[in-house]
Amino acid sequence: MVIHFFGKVDDSLSTQFVSPGCTKYWVPKCSVGLKSFVGQVFPSVPDAISFYTDYARTCGFSIRFGSEKRFPNRFIQSKRFHCNREGVCGKGADKVKSFVEHHNHKLAETVGKKFLKVNRSMTVAHQSFAFNTSKVKIGPLKSFGLMKELLGGYDKVGATAVDFKNWNRDFRASNGDFYYEYDANNCGKLTKLFWADFVGRRNYDVFGDVISVDATFNTNKYNMVFVPFCGVDNHRKCVTFATALLSKEDFESYKWFFQAFVKAMVRHSLCILTDQCAAMKQEIANVFDKEKTRHRLCMWYIMKKLPSKVGVVLCMDGGFFSSLKSFVWGENLDASEFEAGWKSVLEAYDLTDNH
Repeated sequence: MVIHFFGKVDDSLSTQFVSPGCTKYWVPKCSVGLKSFVGQVFPSVPDAISFYTDYARTCGFSIRFGSEKRFPNRFIQSKRFHCNREGVCGKGADKVKSFVEHHNHKLAETVGKKFLKVNRSMTVAHQSFAFNTSKVKIGPLKSFGLMKELLGGYDKVGATAVDFKNWNRDFRASNGDFYYEYDANNCGKLTKLFWADFVGRRNYDVFGDVISVDATFNTNKYNMVFVPFCGVDNHRKCVTFATALLSKEDFESYKWFFQAFVKAMVRHSLCILTDQCAAMKQEIANVFDKEKTRHRLCMWYIMKKLPSKVGVVLCMDGGFFSSLKSFVWGENLDASEFEAGWKSVLEAYDLTDNH
């Protein structure tokens, strides 16, 4: 199995031979130190790949990976690279079992080497440039041309126009349903940021009947509050629907926050659970449809404050808290069972009149 390449050919980089069967083949010209040999040992597979990649760059061809075999414990037994290296020795190192130096095609010249796949990549800098130019409606081809002009030539870019187009396509495919909004103050500093990705929005569509909004997470470096929208899936696992960063916990911030959430999602929740935040309470009533969405307080915060509300005597009574929690946290109780259990606790501790 061989690799084919495109571009002009510099015969000074390879020597042409003719086999006994009248088949032409080419052998790269390079220093002996760059060539592999049978029995050569590498500490690991990545080291072997790195060695052969350097050889390919120098000689003017690209590489690709072939088949591999694994032991029952999933460790690699042998791995094939084109052109062509395989094998693992018994001490965790990698040994070359065969090395075929000749090719059935001419190799790329020096000028064309930089355009081979082995010498191209969409680095973080390329991706950032393509993403930033897309914000001002510059497509991948114009973005590539702009980078070429800034760097001084096609050979300085390190990628091709096709690489830019492919990255733009893949980015849109993986982030097509990504939603975000942000706001900044007069100084240009970020004050609000909301985002919801594809997975979060799909989870909300399925599991978003009841959601919890928790604004108790503070970030250290930027002094902003991290606010996630969470719910529970069909496996009783916590799932995150959307998240936000807010610089202030005021009415205006929460109004913007909830409006962004409504824009991102396809429907209203039946119930929203929060702590006893007055700003959240007011803006939930203003933003969400009162006929469809109910606002309730999270039981965890209520139970956390309970000891300070019931007095010293009941705080010292372990039976009171045990009985109360058995109904409050009972996952399998229906409404009538909860009401009956709640009433029994109030009667047992003479609390029917809130004494």
